[in-house]
Amino acid sequence: MPKYFFHIRGPIGFTEDEDGIELPDIEAARNEATRAACDIVRDAILTHKKVSDNTIEIVGEAGAVLLVYPVKDVIQRI
Repeated sequence: MPKYFFHIRGPIGFTEDEDGIELPDIEAARNEATRAACDIVRDAILTHKKVSDNTIEIVGEAGAVLLVYPVKDVIQRI
């Protein structure tokens, strides 16, 4: 099973996922990014931080960025 990494990029920094997670395909990785974005938004609400400009970069094992998931996509669903 391929391994995907979920890096978080925002206006004030970059957090690299050094562990990654094995998932069956890119669609499962996208679903994982959606869950992570929901967690980011929830934490931001609790701590009064702005996160709308953050993105989650889904990166494959070879290091290529496969998908960029804007956290604001989750906010727009609410």
